[in-house]
Amino acid sequence: MSSMFSNNVVAVANGVAAGWGNVGSGFTQLVMPLIYSFLINTVNLSSSTAWRFAFSVPAFFQTVTALMVLAFGQDLPDGKYKRSSNITGEISKENAFTILLNGLKNYRGWILGLTYGFCFGVELTTDNIIAQYFYERFNLDIKTAGAIAASFGLANIVSRPAGGLVSDEMGRRFGMRGRLWSLWVVQTVAGLLCFLLGRSNSLWGSVLVMCCFSFFVQAASGLTFGVVPFVSKRYISWINLRHDRKWGKRPVLIRCCQEKLEQNMNYYELLGVSIDSSPEEIKSSYRKLQKKYHPDIAGEKGHESALLLNKAYRVLVKDDLRKEYDASIGRIAVGAAGTVPTGAFGSVWKGPMRDQALFVDENVCIGCRECVHYASNTFVMDESLGTAHVKVQFGDDDVRIETSVDSCPVNCIHWVDAEELRVLEYLIQPQPKPGYGIYGQGWERPANVFMAAKYFNKQSMEQEKKQKYAQRTKEEETPAQARARESAYMELKNGNFARFWSWMKKSIGH
Repeated sequence: MSSMFSNNVVAVANGVAAGWGNVGSGFTQLVMPLIYSFLINTVNLSSSTAWRFAFSVPAFFQTVTALMVLAFGQDLPDGKYKRSSNITGEISKENAFTILLNGLKNYRGWILGLTYGFCFGVELTTDNIIAQYFYERFNLDIKTAGAIAASFGLANIVSRPAGGLVSDEMGRRFGMRGRLWSLWVVQTVAGLLCFLLGRSNSLWGSVLVMCCFSFFVQAASGLTFGVVPFVSKRYISWINLRHDRKWGKRPVLIRCCQEKLEQNMNYYELLGVSIDSSPEEIKSSYRKLQKKYHPDIAGEKGHESALLLNKAYRVLVKDDLRKEYDASIGRIAVGAAGTVPTGAFGSVWKGPMRDQALFVDENVCIGCRECVHYASNTFVMDESLGTAHVKVQFGDDDVRIETSVDSCPVNCIHWVDAEELRVLEYLIQPQPKPGYGIYGQGWERPANVFMAAKYFNKQSMEQEKKQKYAQRTKEEETPAQARARESAYMELKNGNFARFWSWMKKSIGH
């Protein structure tokens, strides 16, 4: 969930999905006592036997759900996950171990996991004991106690999404600090209400406090998952895994580097063709590679490779898809000299130029404002896009700059070669997206700006070579060659005119 939605709505998406899922806990509190009472009063079962039969109902639904996941679910958006070698270079076990180790070393993840325990962990504990609490403390019958307890879980239908909504709105207004402060305030109120619930002596007072407590503790869970996606995008699967393991959920591992692998993959290199290859050359190379990696020839280990080849071929063989892909990797129009167009964009330098420069990858930036807070003369927020960028290279002293770089929670601030800065700043600008009438229009950036810069420079070099070759050919032409070329041109021109005149005479009957 945390990697499927845009940063400005990720908390609401998590809150709705998890909150509506947790409504089942309230429904269970309401239905299970009714089933139990029915088995005792109508079927005449003993108390111990009735409870055992009652639990067969949730067991049935869980089994059906598990079978549906097994039948209709898939490991990844593009199919099943098979750990097999392929031509793109599968992520090694060492790399996976490094990712796990770095994720576990992220202290922000541990702090957030502890925070989640204080909201969702408390919610689970309350779900387990709240019916018994009202049953024993106020001498209620089991159906009434279950109905009161059900209201605690049913509140998830609005409370957790509300927490996500508050997190996203505070993030838009105040950045990451807004998300964190709102989480702290809501969770503090939940803690005070939990203490008050234990001190209340009246039935209706306890019910009222419980309803308020359920709203705030569940909203705190929604606010927590408004922060989770921004702890570390690279290790987000391990951050989620840590939360689930810590508080009793069965973990589900995802391929945390799949997106990075897809971004770093180049379809031209995958098929072994140049960026200017014709459709015939692409088709020929594709068929040669399929003869090597098709599962009928290479067996099961060639399955993933064949899928990747199919995907690359489908994109490059169609003109519209190829144009979109070329734009996404930075293969876009360049100036006549193969240089970045001039214009008022990018950063300026304070003092003499240095070998290294600062660059913000705005595709990754979450708008937390930390860099602007520590080095406001160097970084600035683009309020229209909700991201930061470099305004003045080395506008602050080195200590402030290093602090701002280290404070970035998603590591989107990079040191790059000064020679590469101009291209990177040009490519990271949103470019108009071609549309059809009123559809499909908008703005877009290359998915991976560093890969885009690499192929932008490669395209520029190839264009420069072509221009130099054309100029050299023109300069090396001798007078005799020039006369021969002119003579050939006139001969072709006269021949075309003669054929046209012959056709005209036939047409008019002469």
